Formats: sequence, C-alpha cells, structure tokens
Amino acid sequence: MGSVNSSQRESAEVLYQGLSDPSDLDEVDTLRFMSSMNGVFRYIDTSYLQREAGELDEELWRSLEGQLRLLAATLGARKYWSLRSHWYSGPFADYFSSIIDATEADEDVLLYRRTIHTDEPPPT
Repeated sequence: MGSVNSSQRESAEVLYQGLSDPSDLDEVDTLRFMSSMNGVFRYIDTSYLQREAGELDEELWRSLEGQLRLLAATLGARKYWSLRSHWYSGPFADYFSSIIDATEADEDVLLYRRTIHTDEPPPT
C-alpha cells in the first residue's frame, strides 16, 4: 500500500475539520473545503440526474444515497448547502434538502454525527 503524502494528509485534515466545524477553518482552508464539497455535490447531482433518466444502476445510487445521509449529518455539509444549494439542479437540491430535513430521525446518522464530532470511540 502506498503512503499518504503530506499534501493528501493536509487535504484530509481540511475536509475532516470542515465537516466537523467549518468555522474553525482559516480563509484558505475554507476555500479548500468549499471546493471539495463542490466536487462531491457536483458528482452526486450528476448521478442523481442520471438515475432519474434511468441511466444509473440502482445499487450504485443506493451507495451514493447512503453517503448523502451521512453528509447531511455533518455541520460542514449543512453549512455548505445553505450557502451553495442554488448551484445545483433543482430536483437534486430539493432531494438533498429533504434528506437534511429527515436526518434528525435517522439513528445511523445520529450515531455518525456523535462519532465525527467527538474524540470518543463509537459505542460497540
């Protein structure tokens, strides 16, 4: 397995911190985080539209949908979405907004939120 270079580690740290609490990022890291989120959401927006057109495998979509639920649990993704949802297709924006609204009742998402926002290990 290859090693992680310092640039990759820094990118991962910015993403982790941005998802946890973007207010802790400086201006440069905020730009890095926002750019990363744009890439993630652009990919999933495109995949959503392909699914709606019948051009995307359902199993792949279910995998992406699970990732969306986890993103919706993070403070950083919610903050990004509140600022940039208008950049994405209307159908996808409505869809992801509905996921954000539904995350409060999802136990898996709540567990994820507790583990990403704390240094404590997840319960077993």
